[in-house]
Amino acid sequence: MLGGRQFGSLVPERGLRKGDPLSPYLFLLCTESFSSLLQQAENEGRIQGVSICRGAPQISHLLFADDTLIFTQASAAGSRAIQDSIADDLGVRVENKIELNLGLPSRVAHSKRELFATIRDRVWSRITGWNEKLLSQAGKAVLIKSIIQAIPTYAMGCFKLPVTLLKEIHGMIANFWWNNRRKNKVHWISFDKLCASKLHGGLGFRQLHFFNLAMLAKQLWRIMRHPDKLLSRVLRARYFPQGTVFYAPLGCRPSFTWRSLHAAQGLFRAGCRWHVGNGSLIRDLVDQSTGDWDSATVSSIFWPIDAELILNIPFSRLGAEDLVVWHYTNNGLFSVRSAYHLALAMEFRPYSSNSREAEQQWWRRMWQMRLPGKVKVFVWRAALNALPTSLNLLKRIPGTSSVCPFCHEGRKMLFMHLLTVLSPGKYGNVDSSALKSCRTSLCWAPPPLGSVKINFDGPLFDHGTELGFRVIARDSAGACIAWLSRRVAGRATSELVEAMVAREAVLLAVRHGWQSILIERDCAVLISKLRTAERDCSLVGPVTEDILTLATAFSACHFLFVKRECNSVAHALAKSASGFAEGGTNIPSAVANPVALDLMS
Repeated sequence: MLGGRQFGSLVPERGLRKGDPLSPYLFLLCTESFSSLLQQAENEGRIQGVSICRGAPQISHLLFADDTLIFTQASAAGSRAIQDSIADDLGVRVENKIELNLGLPSRVAHSKRELFATIRDRVWSRITGWNEKLLSQAGKAVLIKSIIQAIPTYAMGCFKLPVTLLKEIHGMIANFWWNNRRKNKVHWISFDKLCASKLHGGLGFRQLHFFNLAMLAKQLWRIMRHPDKLLSRVLRARYFPQGTVFYAPLGCRPSFTWRSLHAAQGLFRAGCRWHVGNGSLIRDLVDQSTGDWDSATVSSIFWPIDAELILNIPFSRLGAEDLVVWHYTNNGLFSVRSAYHLALAMEFRPYSSNSREAEQQWWRRMWQMRLPGKVKVFVWRAALNALPTSLNLLKRIPGTSSVCPFCHEGRKMLFMHLLTVLSPGKYGNVDSSALKSCRTSLCWAPPPLGSVKINFDGPLFDHGTELGFRVIARDSAGACIAWLSRRVAGRATSELVEAMVAREAVLLAVRHGWQSILIERDCAVLISKLRTAERDCSLVGPVTEDILTLATAFSACHFLFVKRECNSVAHALAKSASGFAEGGTNIPSAVANPVALDLMS
């Protein structure tokens, strides 16, 4: 075809070579055509899809990558006829036994451990090859985290793997990390401690059971957030037709897939929270006349400390909907990492204390040292007394001498030797400040001609019981053209206060009718949320959505992150007047000097 006209015909004489750039596009065209033909045949009643229960959608075929699954009536003759027809048309043979599909079992047998034995074999194959190489423990840790623990990840996202299988993999990993070239060595630290976070004295290896639950919780999150997807509709029709995935029962004779997802339901519920937008789902607690909380009703239902926190949750002023968010991420979206740490916390119940925080700070500084990985692992083992010293060998191997081979003294601590070798006097005179890069001087810069730059600050007063709103706007000449100072009672997080003040800054620009504005703040988290295209599902989500909606009214609206030195006027205004005040060029005396300094710079 050329210009819509046909010129002869083209007869292909050979197939495409491997890697031909046309191959993916031709494959997509053929797949779409095949899918359309199957859909047309189903609509005409020539084939009938499969429905797992009454009310569930019928499925005639599924496509994934280069695989196609066709579902039809449970008739051996019909299935065989389809296979023979496809084999004759395409010139391929029929595979009678397909045990794996996309690396996952196509049929679920009684022995789940043998069903997923291929995962164990793949792990063992990798470790066997690495045992022939001379690797440090730091290098082994990298291989374990990046390769070994990634092998079962895909299967974990669909099924709950047997605990016995995961323990086998844990044992393989532990033997590989401690042993050396197939020589069995002493495991000085348990595998559970190796799986602890680096800030808690571990190496950050994964507890595969809890990681499995986190991966399954991710599927529950997708089902909840995307109810129109095929998987969501199928599972809803079978297991929770009148409810939600939050409290869906296990049901009668459930499939292995649903059993696996149901095992992660407790973790999923523990991490989800309702996010208040316009309050449509909690109308009984909302004063319909004001669109805010009904303080009398809230105070009568909840304890005073809870009622105070609830009353300080802001509503969206522009009608954003209520939705479910993930509590353990800053943006309110689910992440496997946060779900995994939540599962560990629910199992081991970590405690918090001053000594614990000091310990975490020590570990953080140790792992951040600019040293080779094998040296840091040695320091880690020394700190945990996990080195083969004479005293430690005596505990494991009776009859071993407890006398130190270096000083010929008994029961001398390892760190005493380290302190004599690494004497502070040798390295205490190093000037660490010489290693730091010089900081460039930072100052406020005026906006372009015709634009207005707005700086703001959100301080907290009286131990967090009062919120401060401080906004100042300046033109291209650096002169103040408007400012706002407000102090209201309430409790909120610092991030929420920053977002509320940013909304007041935009409203100030709307009231004055400015068309081009630049909003600056030294809060990287808030500015990042205002500049991203994704919906903010965190606590400040309703406020940031209001800001972005208001920003569409300007011809130009930019949110910029600056250093604290560039926001000095807003900080000075934050320390000035209390109550409510708003003005133009008549700036408060407390900020006159900082404004003048910005003009001079």
